[in-house]
Amino acid sequence: MYRYISLYLSRCVVICLGIACGPAYALNEGIIWSMNAMSCVPTPATLEAGLIDGQAGRVIFKSNRTGIASIICPIGSVSDEMRTRGLRSLFLTYRDGDRSALNNVVASIRRVNRASGHVETMSNGSVSSGGPGAPSSGQTGWATHQSATAGNTIGNHFDFSKFYYYVHISMKRDDAGVPLAVLGVFLQF
Repeated sequence: MYRYISLYLSRCVVICLGIACGPAYALNEGIIWSMNAMSCVPTPATLEAGLIDGQAGRVIFKSNRTGIASIICPIGSVSDEMRTRGLRSLFLTYRDGDRSALNNVVASIRRVNRASGHVETMSNGSVSSGGPGAPSSGQTGWATHQSATAGNTIGNHFDFSKFYYYVHISMKRDDAGVPLAVLGVFLQF
Protein backbone atom coordinates (compact mmCIF):
# COMPACT_ATOMS: atom_id res chain seq x y z
CA MET A 1 0.00 0.00 0.00
CA TYR A 2 2.76 2.45 0.95
CA ARG A 3 4.57 1.65 -2.29
CA TYR A 4 1.52 2.68 -4.33
CA ILE A 5 1.05 5.90 -2.36
CA SER A 6 4.73 6.73 -2.76
CA LEU A 7 4.56 6.03 -6.50
CA TYR A 8 1.43 8.20 -6.83
CA LEU A 9 2.96 11.11 -4.91
CA SER A 10 6.20 10.98 -6.89
CA ARG A 11 4.22 11.12 -10.16
CA CYS A 12 2.23 14.11 -8.84
CA VAL A 13 5.46 15.95 -8.02
CA VAL A 14 6.86 15.25 -11.49
CA ILE A 15 3.63 16.43 -13.11
CA CYS A 16 3.52 19.63 -11.00
CA LEU A 17 7.17 20.39 -11.76
CA GLY A 18 6.53 19.76 -15.45
CA ILE A 19 3.69 22.27 -15.42
CA ALA A 20 5.49 24.96 -13.39
CA CYS A 21 8.88 24.65 -15.08
CA GLY A 22 7.83 23.20 -18.43
CA PRO A 23 9.68 23.27 -21.73
CA ALA A 24 9.32 27.04 -22.26
CA TYR A 25 11.65 27.72 -19.34
CA ALA A 26 13.75 24.54 -19.24
CA LEU A 27 16.45 26.19 -21.36
CA ASN A 28 16.61 29.24 -19.08
CA GLU A 29 18.87 28.11 -16.28
CA GLY A 30 19.06 30.10 -13.08
CA ILE A 31 15.87 29.28 -11.18
CA ILE A 32 16.96 29.91 -7.61
CA TRP A 33 13.72 29.71 -5.63
CA SER A 34 10.25 28.32 -6.26
CA MET A 35 7.10 27.58 -4.30
CA ASN A 36 3.82 25.97 -5.21
CA ALA A 37 0.74 27.92 -4.17
CA MET A 38 -0.51 25.41 -1.58
CA SER A 39 2.75 25.92 0.35
CA CYS A 40 1.95 29.60 0.78
CA VAL A 41 -0.02 30.95 3.75
CA PRO A 42 -3.45 32.58 3.30
CA THR A 43 -3.88 35.95 5.00
CA PRO A 44 -6.28 36.03 7.99
CA ALA A 45 -8.87 38.02 5.99
CA THR A 46 -8.78 35.41 3.22
CA LEU A 47 -9.27 32.59 5.73
CA GLU A 48 -12.15 34.36 7.47
CA ALA A 49 -13.91 35.02 4.16
CA GLY A 50 -13.56 31.37 3.09
CA LEU A 51 -12.71 32.35 -0.48
CA ILE A 52 -10.11 29.78 -1.49
CA ASP A 53 -9.38 26.09 -1.44
CA GLY A 54 -6.30 24.01 -2.14
CA GLN A 55 -6.30 21.32 -4.79
CA ALA A 56 -3.36 19.32 -6.18
CA GLY A 57 -0.75 21.97 -5.32
CA ARG A 58 -2.78 24.91 -6.54
CA VAL A 59 -4.93 27.51 -4.80
CA ILE A 60 -8.34 28.06 -6.39
CA PHE A 61 -11.35 30.26 -5.75
CA LYS A 62 -14.24 28.31 -4.30
CA SER A 63 -17.35 27.92 -6.47
CA ASN A 64 -19.69 30.91 -6.49
CA ARG A 65 -17.29 33.03 -4.39
CA THR A 66 -16.00 36.49 -5.28
CA GLY A 67 -13.66 38.95 -3.61
CA ILE A 68 -9.95 39.42 -3.06
CA ALA A 69 -7.92 36.50 -1.73
CA SER A 70 -4.26 36.86 -0.73
CA ILE A 71 -1.56 34.34 0.06
CA ILE A 72 1.98 34.94 1.34
CA CYS A 73 4.97 32.89 0.11
CA PRO A 74 8.00 33.42 2.36
CA ILE A 75 11.42 33.52 0.71
CA GLY A 76 13.65 31.59 3.08
CA SER A 77 17.02 30.05 2.38
CA VAL A 78 18.56 31.14 -0.88
CA SER A 79 21.89 30.93 -2.65
CA ASP A 80 24.75 33.32 -1.94
CA GLU A 81 24.34 34.66 -5.48
CA MET A 82 20.90 35.99 -4.58
CA ARG A 83 22.41 38.16 -1.87
CA THR A 84 24.78 39.93 -4.24
CA ARG A 85 23.17 39.82 -7.66
CA GLY A 86 19.94 41.37 -8.89
CA LEU A 87 17.19 38.99 -9.96
CA ARG A 88 15.90 39.12 -13.51
CA SER A 89 12.32 37.97 -13.02
CA LEU A 90 9.52 36.74 -10.82
CA PHE A 91 7.44 34.15 -12.69
CA LEU A 92 3.78 33.47 -11.90
CA THR A 93 1.90 30.37 -13.10
CA TYR A 94 -1.85 31.00 -13.09
CA ARG A 95 -5.28 30.25 -14.52
CA ASP A 96 -7.31 33.33 -15.42
CA GLY A 97 -10.38 32.63 -17.54
CA ASP A 98 -10.79 36.15 -18.95
CA ARG A 99 -7.72 38.31 -18.08
CA SER A 100 -9.86 41.37 -17.35
CA ALA A 101 -9.30 44.02 -14.69
CA LEU A 102 -12.25 42.53 -12.78
CA ASN A 103 -10.64 39.10 -12.51
CA ASN A 104 -6.88 38.77 -12.21
CA VAL A 105 -3.90 37.33 -10.35
CA VAL A 106 -0.99 39.55 -9.23
CA ALA A 107 2.28 38.49 -7.59
CA SER A 108 4.75 40.96 -6.06
CA ILE A 109 8.06 40.58 -4.24
CA ARG A 110 7.97 42.54 -1.01
CA ARG A 111 10.45 43.17 1.71
CA VAL A 112 10.03 44.09 5.35
CA ASN A 113 12.63 46.27 7.05
CA ARG A 114 13.80 44.42 10.17
CA ALA A 115 14.38 47.63 12.15
CA SER A 116 11.23 49.62 11.29
CA GLY A 117 8.74 47.03 10.00
CA HIS A 118 8.20 49.14 6.85
CA VAL A 119 6.94 47.03 3.91
CA GLU A 120 7.68 47.89 0.29
CA THR A 121 7.26 46.24 -3.10
CA MET A 122 10.60 45.85 -4.86
CA SER A 123 11.05 47.74 -8.14
CA ASN A 124 10.22 45.66 -11.24
CA GLY A 125 9.02 42.94 -8.85
CA SER A 126 5.37 42.54 -9.83
CA VAL A 127 3.64 40.40 -12.44
CA SER A 128 -0.06 40.21 -13.37
CA SER A 129 -2.24 37.84 -15.38
CA GLY A 130 -3.87 40.95 -16.84
CA GLY A 131 -0.65 42.83 -17.57
CA PRO A 132 0.83 43.72 -20.96
CA GLY A 133 2.03 40.63 -22.80
CA ALA A 134 0.49 38.23 -20.29
CA PRO A 135 -0.38 34.96 -22.01
CA SER A 136 -3.91 33.59 -21.83
CA SER A 137 -4.45 30.42 -19.83
CA GLY A 138 -7.95 29.86 -21.18
CA GLN A 139 -10.66 28.36 -19.01
CA THR A 140 -8.81 25.15 -18.07
CA GLY A 141 -5.11 25.60 -18.90
CA TRP A 142 -2.15 27.23 -17.18
CA ALA A 143 -0.02 30.18 -18.27
CA THR A 144 3.28 31.52 -16.93
CA HIS A 145 4.19 35.21 -17.11
CA GLN A 146 7.22 37.10 -15.83
CA SER A 147 7.92 40.45 -14.20
CA ALA A 148 10.44 43.02 -15.39
CA THR A 149 11.57 43.50 -18.95
CA ALA A 150 14.75 42.45 -20.68
CA GLY A 151 17.74 44.20 -19.13
CA ASN A 152 15.93 45.20 -15.91
CA THR A 153 16.38 43.51 -12.57
CA ILE A 154 14.26 43.30 -9.44
CA GLY A 155 15.79 45.73 -6.96
CA ASN A 156 19.55 45.85 -6.56
CA HIS A 157 20.14 42.77 -4.44
CA PHE A 158 18.64 40.92 -1.51
CA ASP A 159 20.02 41.96 1.89
CA PHE A 160 18.85 39.37 4.41
CA SER A 161 20.71 41.14 7.23
CA LYS A 162 18.31 44.12 6.92
CA PHE A 163 15.11 42.72 5.37
CA TYR A 164 12.69 39.80 5.34
CA TYR A 165 11.40 38.87 1.88
CA TYR A 166 8.20 37.28 0.60
CA VAL A 167 5.99 37.03 -2.47
CA HIS A 168 2.47 38.40 -2.02
CA ILE A 169 -0.08 36.82 -4.39
CA SER A 170 -3.48 38.46 -4.74
CA MET A 171 -6.39 36.93 -6.65
CA LYS A 172 -9.28 39.27 -7.44
CA ARG A 173 -12.54 37.80 -8.75
CA ASP A 174 -15.70 39.85 -9.37
CA ASP A 175 -17.36 37.28 -11.63
CA ALA A 176 -17.93 33.91 -9.91
CA GLY A 177 -18.10 32.19 -13.29
CA VAL A 178 -14.48 32.98 -14.21
CA PRO A 179 -11.96 30.26 -13.26
CA LEU A 180 -9.13 31.78 -11.23
CA ALA A 181 -6.25 29.84 -9.65
CA VAL A 182 -2.52 29.98 -8.85
CA LEU A 183 -0.16 27.06 -9.33
CA GLY A 184 3.02 28.73 -8.05
CA VAL A 185 5.83 31.27 -8.38
CA PHE A 186 9.56 31.12 -9.02
CA LEU A 187 12.54 33.51 -9.13
CA GLN A 188 15.18 33.47 -11.82
CA PHE A 189 18.50 35.20 -12.45
